Amino acid sequence: ENGQLDTTDQLVFGVAEKTYLPGPPANIELEPETATNRAGERHCVTATVEDEFGNPVSAGHPIRFSVSGANPTLQDDIVVTNNEGKAEFCYTGTTAGTDTITAFFDENANMTLDTGEPADTATKIYRPGPPATVEVTPTTAVNVAGEEHCVTATVEDEFGNRVEAGTAVFFTVTGVNPTTAPVEKTTNANGQAEFCYTGTRAGTDTIRAVADANENGQLDTSDELVFGVATKVYEPGQPANLVLEPETATNEVGEEHCVTATVTDRFGNPTPGVTVVFSVTGAVVVTGDEAQLGAEGSVETNSQGEAEFCYTSELPGENIIKAYADTNENGTQDAGEPFDTATKTYVLPESTPNCEITMNDGGWIVAANGDKGTFGGNAKVDANRQIERGSQEYTDHGPATPVHVKSTEILAVVCEGNNRATVWGTATVRSDSVQYASGTFPFRVSVMDSGEPGTDDTYDILVGNGYYTGEDRPLQGGNVQIRRFS
Repeated sequence: ENGQLDTTDQLVFGVAEKTYLPGPPANIELEPETATNRAGERHCVTATVEDEFGNPVSAGHPIRFSVSGANPTLQDDIVVTNNEGKAEFCYTGTTAGTDTITAFFDENANMTLDTGEPADTATKIYRPGPPATVEVTPTTAVNVAGEEHCVTATVEDEFGNRVEAGTAVFFTVTGVNPTTAPVEKTTNANGQAEFCYTGTRAGTDTIRAVADANENGQLDTSDELVFGVATKVYEPGQPANLVLEPETATNEVGEEHCVTATVTDRFGNPTPGVTVVFSVTGAVVVTGDEAQLGAEGSVETNSQGEAEFCYTSELPGENIIKAYADTNENGTQDAGEPFDTATKTYVLPESTPNCEITMNDGGWIVAANGDKGTFGGNAKVDANRQIERGSQEYTDHGPATPVHVKSTEILAVVCEGNNRATVWGTATVRSDSVQYASGTFPFRVSVMDSGEPGTDDTYDILVGNGYYTGEDRPLQGGNVQIRRFS
């Protein structure tokens, strides 16, 4: 009792213990404050809850968590604090974009963040995941050879998010216009990559786009599972070339001759469905009882770009065959429409040895045009196929087409059996008809000997100016005699 705290005083004492518990939640801090993940990855945040003095609150305080933004939660998640005053919340975002995570202590339990209730927010950015699907558009298209064609590959992750810009996409083309190696393109901000190419061959191409699924910047085997395809059809362009085949040919008179026009575009693709107009000069063509100078016709090309045209000339000479692609189908060859020409030579057959023809006794017929026609002549071939003698004369007395034909040379005589014969030669022709020209022309006389007295015999003549009596005109008078001798 000396009024001082001495050592001896230490033996006389008493103690009490005081425990301070944390106060109610006053502050919340979320960690991490910001983070970035790939879509489909799980993300967790931890809320550290303290009282007003910074003490971690005791266990059991309910903290409400919610997410807004690209991956909003439908309702709040409630997590209670542990002994360290912490509450962890996890979720998985599948939509690329930015989320805001909010945590608060709902002091009045009204499920709403009210003024004064401790809260904090964190930001979460979800990037798109690795490429999972590729769509190529347009899926089908048709172009003309030589035109550029472009496709767009849209690349998405497994959740449908467009992949990030810079993702590699490898394009290949197979079919009629194949690429020699994959062509690498990269996606833009919309997850799309464009590829363009120009096909010059007609046909079908398949365009394949493969995404860099493992994101290593290379085309690997594993990438082949993530792809899209599109089909491209290239049609032939406008006709640019036409080739006639055969270019030259020789046939006997009366034999059919055919030419083929092959039409291609500027890249050599056959062009189907093109009208090819053919014309022949120098030919004398017989149809029924009518004859015409030259031949013409139009044929549409088939799937191989080919059009075939056939005709038969009954008289010898050189024929010029012309064909052009009538691309606008106006029946006239216009500038730029491709064409070609070919030459056809019709020759006479060899004469029949030991053949003799005599036409006498005032032979006459009624021609197909109704005119009276008189004729006469003879021809003989020796054993060596040489013309021993021969002359032919014919007159159409009108009034339809007055024509006079007198041979200047007999060139070939052919006997078929004992009752038919044909004589070819050249003749001087005088025509008083505007329909037929005068001059020197080839001719053909065909006769049939049906026995005596000649009333069942026939005669016809074809002239190079287009005059024709008609086939096998019955004799109205006279006699035709054909003799084969040895």
